[in-house]
Amino acid sequence: MDEKIDHGPIIFQETVSIDVTDTSLDVYSKVLERESEMIEMYLPKLLRLDFETKTPTSAGNYNSISDFRQLCKLDMNQVATLEEHIDLLRALTHGDYQNAFFEKDGQRIYVRLSLIRSEQI
Repeated sequence: MDEKIDHGPIIFQETVSIDVTDTSLDVYSKVLERESEMIEMYLPKLLRLDFETKTPTSAGNYNSISDFRQLCKLDMNQVATLEEHIDLLRALTHGDYQNAFFEKDGQRIYVRLSLIRSEQI
């Protein structure tokens, strides 16, 4: 961590698997759980300064609240694959939050996505 947002050397890093049915809330929950496990695993090494840092392979990015608000307003004329549209809705579906929306007749219509595997039915 340094003075810039999402920048600097990496001390410990692990991956979190993302399933095709996961929404942003599902991924957020997985990340929190993994972070908790990592704190338990790596805190002793961190306190002893017993680690080597890695340089990130790509630059970090920062998305502001205004970027997020723009993303939430769905463009009903946007051309993309169905997979890209589903991925956008998965990313904007976060529990009970009203994120994704489009406007119709002067009103906001909010959208949430729910994907269920056949074995879960």
